[in-house]
Amino acid sequence: MSSRTPAILGGTPLIAESVYEPWPIVDKTDELLLVETLQSRIWGFDGPIERQFEMAFSDFVGTRYGLCLANGTVTLEVALKACGIGPGDEVVVPAATFLATAVAVVNVGARPVFADIDSNTLCMDPVSAAKAVTDKTRAIIPVHLYGTMAHMDEIMQLAESYNLFVIEDAAHAHGSRWKDEGPGSVGHAASFSFQMAKIMTAGEGGFIATNDERFMETCYALKNCGRRSRNYEPSGILGFNYRMTEFQCAVLLGQLRRLPQQHEKREANAKMLDENLRQLEGIKPLTTYPEQSSHSRYRYGFQFDQEVYPRLTAKSMTAALEAEGFLMHSVFTPVYRDPLYSVSTIIDRPEAWLANTEAATRCTILFDHRVLLYKDVVDRIPEAIESLKGNI
Repeated sequence: MSSRTPAILGGTPLIAESVYEPWPIVDKTDELLLVETLQSRIWGFDGPIERQFEMAFSDFVGTRYGLCLANGTVTLEVALKACGIGPGDEVVVPAATFLATAVAVVNVGARPVFADIDSNTLCMDPVSAAKAVTDKTRAIIPVHLYGTMAHMDEIMQLAESYNLFVIEDAAHAHGSRWKDEGPGSVGHAASFSFQMAKIMTAGEGGFIATNDERFMETCYALKNCGRRSRNYEPSGILGFNYRMTEFQCAVLLGQLRRLPQQHEKREANAKMLDENLRQLEGIKPLTTYPEQSSHSRYRYGFQFDQEVYPRLTAKSMTAALEAEGFLMHSVFTPVYRDPLYSVSTIIDRPEAWLANTEAATRCTILFDHRVLLYKDVVDRIPEAIESLKGNI
């Protein structure tokens, strides 16, 4: 047992709040991009900055095509509609995700069917997903949760067996790679988010990445009021206004410029932290599949043995680490238990709560991606965890 008094019990916090640079990180280049956009008088959609960003982010992800949209929820809805999914159809989604993954399915009139997760990665379990497939299933949405990629080889094999679309929810996966291929290169398409908390942000925003030109043209019509790509001819598709502005794209160009350096820091510090936490009794870092060649590190997670820490819950351990000055998060409430999701009338709750999904809520601890930018902060994490054993 550590002799150190945890901060939550009155001890001195290990990390000062002043350590963290304000988020999002910006510099003079971002200011110049925004001023140039302001002075251009081209503020709407389909401008030169948007096209520049679409090309740059598609290149970063590794897909031939990319499309900016209003946010990372409508990207899922547009992708589902572009696949022809609607009323009477079913889509397999993991229960361990932000509720928007399932709500997007509901919003196109389809029914989400929940699959359990792999307890080591917290991503969709392909075996559970296979059990969720019926003759009404049209698609699978694997979520690359916290930047860890679902087992895409097995999911694609499952999809091919039943002729299903695969739409990757990559809201957390800016920089994640499966066998050196980014989201959207493995599945039929991928949906990204640029919401405020993400490692790339414009406050809000979304992106669809794919290698399918016809699919992308359909997505464009759905985003731009039913118009054909880059002109005003009607497409015969009932579209919406899900467009992004030049100002958001200017911000995202700056965010993308600094992402590789941030990614390198996060990866190095996360790997070091993995090694250090494995030395602690009752602590197990979350893992990835060997095929994942790069990890965005949107969150860093570990699980604790409740027999070693009998007086701690996930909530109380998170609070204790937060008191030490670390930036913390809780795992998502399983979608089928989220009170916001209960307003829907076309849901398909599992007959029994999903075992691995439920277990993850009891023993998983998550650090914010910003923590991984600072080696001095990461170095203090094992000490903070060890001080909790026997003291709380």
